[in-house]
Amino acid sequence: MPHLPKGVSLVTCCMNRNKNLKASLSTWLSVPDISEIIIVDWSSKDSVKNILPENTNGKRIKLIQVPNQDRWVLTWAYNLASTFVSFSEIAKMDADILLCKDFFKSHKLNGSNFFHGSWRVARTDNELHLNGQAFFKTRDFIKVNGYHEGI
Repeated sequence: MPHLPKGVSLVTCCMNRNKNLKASLSTWLSVPDISEIIIVDWSSKDSVKNILPENTNGKRIKLIQVPNQDRWVLTWAYNLASTFVSFSEIAKMDADILLCKDFFKSHKLNGSNFFHGSWRVARTDNELHLNGQAFFKTRDFIKVNGYHEGI
């Protein structure tokens, strides 16, 4: 496995949720620890390209457009996004997740640890939906053969 530079690649996927993604994207761009943002546009009726901001705070946004898909397949979309990762850590976020600027200061990856949301420890109805978020080392993601919702 090639050595990747230290940094966070945020990966997300979207199909017809541009309004949510636009709001989330503004928070992601303000997080200093995020080195790049990879977005898979899974056949949205209105292209995600139309909502990308001009000012990206120096971060690279990689937009991967997947045309002609009539059904949403989350695992395919996230695993496709992961093939474009350029940094040593991956933050997998749903398109409607807002991040605070200091998220990565309180979530440090050491050894083979990782972080993920869990509905089992949700304190509010809103937190019930955080189970799809995860933060892990790219090398570990590759070792386990990518993302699968049944994990």
